[in-house]
Amino acid sequence: MPNFHLLDLIAKNFILTGDEKNDHIYALLTLLSVTSILFSWVYVFIVWIKNYILGYFYSKKHLATYNKICQAKNARVLRKTLSNGSIDCMLLDALESTPKRPVLINLASKKVYIGIISGLSDPNEKEEPNKYISFFPVMSGYRDKDTLLLEFTNVYPNKIKDLNIVVSTNEISHISWFDFKLYNSVNNSAAKEEKRNTKSN
Repeated sequence: MPNFHLLDLIAKNFILTGDEKNDHIYALLTLLSVTSILFSWVYVFIVWIKNYILGYFYSKKHLATYNKICQAKNARVLRKTLSNGSIDCMLLDALESTPKRPVLINLASKKVYIGIISGLSDPNEKEEPNKYISFFPVMSGYRDKDTLLLEFTNVYPNKIKDLNIVVSTNEISHISWFDFKLYNSVNNSAAKEEKRNTKSN
């Protein structure tokens, strides 16, 4: 049984059984419990300080995205948990991209949007990360029910800054990067090529 001044002090001031040996055991267990709790608090505090400092530098790296250090801190920690190639990782890439890259958002209702991601919901105990996303729409339309080709019906003016749309990720069937030049060259290209070949014959 270890015997040192602090242990003796605890055993003498907190007499539980009246037996010196047993009181020393209880004193030792109490000391170990308090010490482990203190170490846990210190560890949590150190981790929080580390994440706050790294969050500060992360916010400097993404000045256009994060106004507060806490937002940057949470995003940096979240990124470490996301796997490459996942929708969540892509959404975070879209949010932090400079210059902003447009994404094609396909809803289960066949409604489609081309937009700039402007916000992601924070994860909590009940919901996974990015449960809701907000974006500024550039264009919108739908997919043809037979061919599934994109048909755009609306173009949104750049001057409207508060036109944010919020959707649940449960409503999204799939999402991808969108390139206007690539879209114009590829969309319905097979049918166009066939039409040209028919005319030439």
